Amino acid sequence: MGELVYSAMLENYIRKFYTVLTTEGVDQALKKSVDLSLRKLGLSERLRIKLITNINTVQNEIKYDAPPDPYTILSINPNNIYTRNKSAGLHSGLGQIRDGEWDLGSESRRIDEEWYVIGIKQRFKNDYEWESTQYYKRIKKLLDKSEKKEIFGVGNIAELNNRCEYLDKLFYNIKSEGYKRANKTESNYKNDYRDELEILIHIDRNGEFQHYDGIHRLVIAQILDLNKVPAQVVCRHKQWQKYRDKIHDNEYLMDSNKSVQLHPDLKDILS
Repeated sequence: MGELVYSAMLENYIRKFYTVLTTEGVDQALKKSVDLSLRKLGLSERLRIKLITNINTVQNEIKYDAPPDPYTILSINPNNIYTRNKSAGLHSGLGQIRDGEWDLGSESRRIDEEWYVIGIKQRFKNDYEWESTQYYKRIKKLLDKSEKKEIFGVGNIAELNNRCEYLDKLFYNIKSEGYKRANKTESNYKNDYRDELEILIHIDRNGEFQHYDGIHRLVIAQILDLNKVPAQVVCRHKQWQKYRDKIHDNEYLMDSNKSVQLHPDLKDILS
């Protein structure tokens, strides 16, 4: 029986590796294999992400003229983020650079159409009781049906109520005291490394921002009409990185394009 189980696990692993290899390329297949191996060794999410981020850094320094620092914190306008894209995962580290069509419409969704965003806005813009919001109703339904063990770090109704209390506190703290860095903000998650990071974003081929993680903080910032929040980049499209390289190599005249000078992801090159 043991050999059969091992054989089935190995077959499943090979199938997954081949799927990633054919759809995302050798680079991502290898990184996901490394992540899986580190998981098997019992390494924490924090350490796994940092190790793979280091791999990204070395690769980028070899391939590009203006490799980004994966831990750079950008100051961005949250109101300029309209879509959410989960196709490039944090398991492949910060500072990824990918080619392909991962940033296009088929892989991204409008933030304002997501049920959890609608629910957060119902609470803080329309003064709904939490129990009447789509946010609360949908999570409760999923928990009642046991469709998921956890959603947004919530595993039962008591934790859901606690999450709602936390979001109330977060909203009014940001409203009264301003937006603070992640390491200065109380966390409601259970040992989640992502909550130690800033709002996580991707940058598409045209330099536009796409949201990846930190949706509660992003939507609250949008509701309060803040013009600046800190963010970190999970993945840049290769075409955008090539544009960064050209700026670095003085292939574009800065005076002819004011928007280039103002782009948050080019300040490290232009400064």
